[in-house]
Amino acid sequence: MRRLFLMLLAVAGTWAMAACQPSHVTEAGAHTPLAPRTVLLYVDVSASRRSTDDSAAMRSIVADLRARDRLVVIPAGRPLGDLRPVIDTLLPGTLIDSWVQSAGLEAGRNAALTTKRRALIEARVRRAIQGAVTREGRPAESRLLDAVWHAGDVARSTAADHGGVRSAPRIEALLLSDGREESAIVNVAHAVPGPAVTRALVKRLQEQGCDLNTPGLRVRVLGVRHARDTQALTRWWITMLTDLGAHVRAGDVVTVPLTNLL
Repeated sequence: MRRLFLMLLAVAGTWAMAACQPSHVTEAGAHTPLAPRTVLLYVDVSASRRSTDDSAAMRSIVADLRARDRLVVIPAGRPLGDLRPVIDTLLPGTLIDSWVQSAGLEAGRNAALTTKRRALIEARVRRAIQGAVTREGRPAESRLLDAVWHAGDVARSTAADHGGVRSAPRIEALLLSDGREESAIVNVAHAVPGPAVTRALVKRLQEQGCDLNTPGLRVRVLGVRHARDTQALTRWWITMLTDLGAHVRAGDVVTVPLTNLL
């Protein structure tokens, strides 16, 4: 009985504190760090990639997951119509986690996953990706722009109108890849396209429906490398994402991902 009383008291305190907290979404549609989020994890499975290439980034991303995140894992490198998740799961939390996070309290940061659960999730992601490669093989082309296009489609499909203000659930799209698009769309393996070619490519993708300008969407490319000019490839990706409507921040396109990726 005493335990039930303490639980009810905790709930009452959470509700009382919630009344003093700001909303998860501001009038401009900006999300607080504790807003519910979907993590779209695109893992490049093209022939030029090795599973070990993503080890550090994968660990950092999994370390930043928390209870009530929706994790969607998609092998990247295939055409847009062939991008299908191998994992789509809502990470469970405790009842207290749900109360605290739904109230937007600072204590919600404590809903981080345990070390054991993070290890299990990372192992599950790797098994799922390897299973997809075993079943379908590695794609002949490296269609990475299709992955960011897919992220834009997901963001738009989940967008909603709230009181006349267009907003969307917070969506973190992370592409683990060297960034070497090698497809019929464009091939950057040997040389990075110049401004004129890039502008024409952006225009063509936009005309076909590629749009990253959706509130709550953040797109990042992690692990960019090029045999001749990694800096030029990094700048190219920043230009592509920006011109397609993404709100690119410092660190969104990098060779070595830092910690705190989510």
